[in-house]
Amino acid sequence: MLTFLLLGACTKNQLPKAELPVFASITGSLSYRQRLVLPPEAIVIVQLEDVTVSDKPQILAEQRLERPGQVPIPFDLRYDSRAINPSHQYRVSARILRGPRVLFMDDQNTLVLTQGHPAKVEMILRLEP
Repeated sequence: MLTFLLLGACTKNQLPKAELPVFASITGSLSYRQRLVLPPEAIVIVQLEDVTVSDKPQILAEQRLERPGQVPIPFDLRYDSRAINPSHQYRVSARILRGPRVLFMDDQNTLVLTQGHPAKVEMILRLEP
C-alpha cells in the first residue's frame, strides 16, 4: 500500500512531456553608432514578438539585462520553440533604458526564425531624443 502512495505522489508532481517547454535561443548583439558611454544603471530589454497581425504584436519571450556594460552587448533570448508557427512572422525588438527613460531603441523590423530569417542577429539601435 505504501509503495502505491509513493508512486502516486511522484507521478502527480511530474508534468507530461507534451507540457514541458522545448527551449531554443535567438542570439546576437546590440550596439549603436554614437560614441556614448552607457550609465551603470542602464537596463537592456530584448523581446521576441509575433508580428503576424501587425497592429497586435504578441510578446513570446523577453530578456532583461541589468548593468549590461558597454556595446556591443550580447544577448541570448530563450523561447519555447513549440510556440513558433512556421507561417507566422517574428521579430526581435530591443531598447536600452535608464529608469523609465528610453535611451536607445531599434527602428528596424528585425525578422527572425521563420521564412528564411536567421536566429542570430546584430542590431544597431538609434538614440532617442
